[in-house]
Amino acid sequence: MREQGKAPAERQVRVLIGCADPSRAEAYVQALHEVGYQARSVGGWTRLMAEMDADAWDVLVLDGRWASEGIERFAELRAAASGAMWIVISPADLLPTTVSLVRFDVAEFLVEPVTPVALQEAVTRVLERARERHEVARLQALVPLYRVSHAFMVNLHLEDLLQRIVETAVAATGAQRGSLMLIDEDRQELTVQAAVGMPPEVMAVARERVGQGIAGWVARTGVPLVINNEGDIPPFLRSALRGGMAHSAVCLPLTVKGRTIGVMNLTKTADQPPFTRGDAELLSVLAGQAAIAIENARLFEEMERAYKDLQELDHMKSEFINVAAHELRTPVAIMLGYASLLVEQTDRLTADSMREYAEVILRNAERLQRITDDLLALENLNNWQPSEEAGELRLIPVGEVIQRAVAEFTPAAEERGLSLEVEAIPEGVMIWGDELKVALILRNLLSNAVKFTPSGGRVVLSVEPSEEEVVIVVADTGPGVDPEKRRYIFQPFYQAEPSLTRTHPGLGLGLSIARRLAELHGGRLWLEDRPGFGAVFCLALPRKGSAH
Repeated sequence: MREQGKAPAERQVRVLIGCADPSRAEAYVQALHEVGYQARSVGGWTRLMAEMDADAWDVLVLDGRWASEGIERFAELRAAASGAMWIVISPADLLPTTVSLVRFDVAEFLVEPVTPVALQEAVTRVLERARERHEVARLQALVPLYRVSHAFMVNLHLEDLLQRIVETAVAATGAQRGSLMLIDEDRQELTVQAAVGMPPEVMAVARERVGQGIAGWVARTGVPLVINNEGDIPPFLRSALRGGMAHSAVCLPLTVKGRTIGVMNLTKTADQPPFTRGDAELLSVLAGQAAIAIENARLFEEMERAYKDLQELDHMKSEFINVAAHELRTPVAIMLGYASLLVEQTDRLTADSMREYAEVILRNAERLQRITDDLLALENLNNWQPSEEAGELRLIPVGEVIQRAVAEFTPAAEERGLSLEVEAIPEGVMIWGDELKVALILRNLLSNAVKFTPSGGRVVLSVEPSEEEVVIVVADTGPGVDPEKRRYIFQPFYQAEPSLTRTHPGLGLGLSIARRLAELHGGRLWLEDRPGFGAVFCLALPRKGSAH
């Protein structure tokens, strides 16, 4: 038995005593105060139930006489005080009736007379029993959690792992729907990667900007949200509830080494019990293990990709030698041939023939110059740092820079039988950057689109402004990019076509130069899929910000 006067250290235990005898009730309260418990008494059932609405109690001491008035009321009390330990004090003659309360998980029965010291000891015993129950439950919960954690760690296939995580969270909490969203670093968006109870068509389009909406706010701050009513939601996030809210919801960050990689969302409907503090604790542990497992699976897949990339780099080296030799040899051979004709036939050539030969030489000399310029541009990017002080960075009207780029490529598009279109651009949209470098990015994207789109196709430019940046989209109806080749297309000298059978000229530098320039402006360049188009390149540039 615990030494008297030693109450639990973690916080004061709260005891509510239901007793119709004021003097006895006062003695009980005083005795419990002496050993460090926080105690209070009420004299009737109505007052007792009112206290259930107002406060949470660790122990309820109940008068067994109330059982003779009908035990049905105790069911309501147990529902209102589900976590409290009960002690029932009963007169000896009412004990047969009082014992029927055992169905409501009474921890201990005491028979009158009960001294204040006896009540002290009883409260101590039931609290110890409560701690033992809690510890057993905690250990029992850790066993399946360990098994789940182990299953996560050995699963190195990312897609399967993500689905397993969501299914485990839904099963553990009884949620009606669950989803796992990961952050796309390029687009700074959360996209659904696995879900339970969510239609595939909703998964495909569900996305949230990092920092916006509930999931975006959790992703940016790393702070979990448990929402059982609108009052649980920070006021500035309430506008993010499109079409109202679920009866109960949890949004947890998935964090590894202080870096948030995604969020997990769980919801319940109105006919389900809301999420509890225990659910939140379990999910927090689960989310921590899941985040580590996701990072491990990503690292494993990156290692596999790195091995493939090494093989691809070796192949690219051979391809580059073949392509470079062809790209340089062809114009040189043409120039030499026509120059020889000019030398050999100078006396016999007419002015028109000489002009024709000179134009062929000039075109091929310009082709060589473009190749040289691209190589020099790639090298110079390693040393270029955009500077506001030098006048390189300024606000640029996005509509003007797009119109100039389109005008430059309209003749080439018409020659190939392509439609070059610009969707309506919102007025007054400005981007922050070096105008010449931004024009070079668009030139490379348009060159790529015009080059690979077959006759009769379309190249469409559009602008998607947001609060922090402007996204310029260059979409074409060409064949697109093979998914297996997408991670290579921004590497220098990469060619989507084999060198011996390729039909499109170039060294494969345009996209690598464009992405590097976008990054130096503090922006991004990526490839995405959109219905009705082949390749869709998205260039995000800041409206006003710092370049790198």
